[in-house]
Amino acid sequence: MTDTAKEVEIRQARFDDDDMRAIQSIEDAARLVAAEFGTDAIASIADELGSGAEILEDKSKLVGERLFLTEWRFNVGDNGPFVSAAAVTGRGDKFIINDGSSGIFSQLDRYTVRTGKTFGLMVPKGLRVSVFTTCGGEDGCNKPRRPEENPCSNCGSTSSERGKAQTFYLDTSA
Repeated sequence: MTDTAKEVEIRQARFDDDDMRAIQSIEDAARLVAAEFGTDAIASIADELGSGAEILEDKSKLVGERLFLTEWRFNVGDNGPFVSAAAVTGRGDKFIINDGSSGIFSQLDRYTVRTGKTFGLMVPKGLRVSVFTTCGGEDGCNKPRRPEENPCSNCGSTSSERGKAQTFYLDTSA
């Protein structure tokens, strides 16, 4: 038994098979626990173990939004290196920004190499976005490709189809 377990009164549920078979939904399960231990016994993982920040799915939400990056760390994922930055907005919203692009990732990488810091960066104007065309079509590589570029300098595709992509940057303007 861990020291924590010794110091804390442990309340363990022991529901019988009839109780468990009767559960047909999350709501049923929560009612069962609440009936046994009270509604205060039901905890939210985000409240109890999380940081209170949500993973940012749409970076465009932070374009022009005042930010403070409390900390960031560099990681390696399935698609290569990326940065995870904890951000607080001017409204007090908290997000985790994941980015592996030539934008935010590269900016924070350069800043960290130059200063040794991975924390405490004020970004008064938030993010900005750069939109560009990409090589499209079935044989396209989806890499940047100017509208007049034919064939694609990356993959040689001669398709006239183009896609759109975007890269987000920390806005460094004064």
